[in-house]
Amino acid sequence: MTQQIDLDVEAASVTTGPTVSARRAFFVGIGGLFAIWILVMPPFSGIDEHDHAYRAAAAARGQWAIDPVNATRGTGAFLTVPTDIVEAARPACRNLRYTEDNDCVGKRTDGGQTIVASGAGRYHPLFYAVIGTAARPFDGSAALYAMRIATALLSGAFIWAAARAASTWARTRWPYLGIAVVCTPVALYSATIAAPNGVEIMAALSLWMSLLGLLLARPEHIRGLAANAAVSGAALATLRPLGPLWCLVIVGAVLVGVRAQPGRVTELLRQPAVLAGGLVVLLSAVQGTAWVLAMDALKMGSGGTGHTSLGSRLGVGAREIPVWMLQTIAAFPLRNEHTHPAVYVCYLILFLVVVIFALRCGSARPRTAIALIVGFSALFPLVTTVNTFDRFGTAWQGRYGLPVAMGTVVLAVYVLDRSGRHLRGPMQLALLLLFVVSQTLSPAYTLLRQIDNARPLDFGWWAQPSLGVTVVVAAASATLMWWGAFGRDLPTREDVRAET
Repeated sequence: MTQQIDLDVEAASVTTGPTVSARRAFFVGIGGLFAIWILVMPPFSGIDEHDHAYRAAAAARGQWAIDPVNATRGTGAFLTVPTDIVEAARPACRNLRYTEDNDCVGKRTDGGQTIVASGAGRYHPLFYAVIGTAARPFDGSAALYAMRIATALLSGAFIWAAARAASTWARTRWPYLGIAVVCTPVALYSATIAAPNGVEIMAALSLWMSLLGLLLARPEHIRGLAANAAVSGAALATLRPLGPLWCLVIVGAVLVGVRAQPGRVTELLRQPAVLAGGLVVLLSAVQGTAWVLAMDALKMGSGGTGHTSLGSRLGVGAREIPVWMLQTIAAFPLRNEHTHPAVYVCYLILFLVVVIFALRCGSARPRTAIALIVGFSALFPLVTTVNTFDRFGTAWQGRYGLPVAMGTVVLAVYVLDRSGRHLRGPMQLALLLLFVVSQTLSPAYTLLRQIDNARPLDFGWWAQPSLGVTVVVAAASATLMWWGAFGRDLPTREDVRAET
């Protein structure tokens, strides 16, 4: 039977995906937001950005295998890095409360090199070699900007792959709206600093959309979707230590939440392209796990307070759950720094509208999967914090869990896509305003704070935009991104019959 949504909705039409103009607007919008985030942050002032830049510079010069010693904060490794990069990073590095001379000064050697400690020294080198190679022609802060641009391009490529995957099964504009909603301010921020977390988030988005396509799309799309899932899954399994677990959880959530045609999974398992893609992801997960175990890459920086009781640890972890949820929206430049409260209000309303709509018109399967994702996203960091609090304190960050937590939005837009409903103009306008306000206020507020923080420091070459330029570019880019995702110029073929 057809599901009804009591709020302002109407019947939708099947779409073949965005037209060229809508698709172009969507990616121009993303590019504009990426660009403004790259500029508003002073060099090396992103979260632990000096650590990641050191790792990238060293990996690009052949230093892949490292000696995992307690170089800084009880973890990391010593790396040989060009001195100009260490010197350019020094003001931002010394401005942090947890750094020492090993992190910011190091020991000079011959040939313009410096041996310096890096908290990212134990991480898998592949991502770092890519962005570090892009920065090799440059020196100092210019090298850092090259790393940021390379990271944004990688992130954008996975967003493009996610949109391509969605186009194989989308009947309405909802899946493209979901891609926009998943790009929270902290996801976009993370995608534009020299660190792997943003690329990890976007690779997970591409994997989610590809797996849905494998269960829903027409047979002629299977090979392309399998290749997309293979690349996205392999990247996700390699980029960060928890990647193999995220791949497993995402596959399980899709199988639980998506109603495929009878026999579809069996048919997929007979497809050589699907089997080859699964093997690629499996091998990537195995080598990623082997690296983590060999290098003890899950060992975080020390931050514990000594022995505490189980009750105390449970209490601390429970109080952190709302914080972690808000951190999936915005927390920058450091993990414990909040943005303007209006950003959280706008994005929470936007998120709740999408998810509540879906829960009202969805069947038991996607509802169950969404509930499981929400539970996992809360319980996994809680259990992790309880088990490691005495050594590492509250080291978990909300953005760490975004590759899985985004599944609530992805499955919600899948339900809405299959429900045969879409929002009317007034509700679309309201959601547009919420999205634009949150995406504009985040970089603008961050810029003002960074200007205040930078006054006593000398960041060297900072390509600082004015506040006016930041507001205009961010607002225009967010509007383009939303219009491209949910624009009116999408072609239609036939009426949708709502699924339950």
